[in-house]
Amino acid sequence: MRTRIFISRPLAADSAFRRALDGHDIELFDESMIQFHPLPFFQLPDCDWLFFYSQKGVQFFFDQWITPLPEHIRLAGMGAATARALEQRAGRVDFSGTGNPEETAKAFLLRAANQKVLFPRASHSRRSIQRLLTGYIQAIDLVVYRNTPKRDTNIPDCNLLVFTSPLNARYFLQQYPLKDQQEVVAIGQTTAEALRQLGCPRVHIARQSTEEAMAEVVISLLTSDGNSVI
Repeated sequence: MRTRIFISRPLAADSAFRRALDGHDIELFDESMIQFHPLPFFQLPDCDWLFFYSQKGVQFFFDQWITPLPEHIRLAGMGAATARALEQRAGRVDFSGTGNPEETAKAFLLRAANQKVLFPRASHSRRSIQRLLTGYIQAIDLVVYRNTPKRDTNIPDCNLLVFTSPLNARYFLQQYPLKDQQEVVAIGQTTAEALRQLGCPRVHIARQSTEEAMAEVVISLLTSDGNSVI
């Protein structure tokens, strides 16, 4: 019987996650549980840094802000994927975190202490870096998009669930309650903690917030002796 895998992200045909799973006897279902809606903004507050939590934040900011940024403003991304999105949209990135909030906040503080940092974000953002660096930076909020649950999904029962954000996990489990034999993978510690709060007793965590690292966890579960997903 083929193993069914769900990942809460639409994947390109040549995505690293797909490529890593080539040759394994699986059915892959890739779909975000979130709908995204832009929120307009009309000016850029004075700041030293723009810090982006996600690729979506990069997208919705630069879809609206089409004039060149002031040269003194530096650009930061929470993790590698967000940094790549910044490179594509802005042509540069000045800081890239690991995707782990604590590690990223500590490293970013070495660059941005006491400076003005603008956070283009979602309305439901956990604001992890802002909270961790309260009192150490001058944080400025800029909500550029909101997200709502996607209700028109039709995802079959899967053996293995891979979650790429806390909100995706929440919206998925609201519609598809966790079953005893399902294995759960989280992209990072923040998503893993959200899953535990949602009642998932065991969560496998990728070593990095990348598709390659998530695929490594999936492959280890597929190939483990006696694993329940096979």
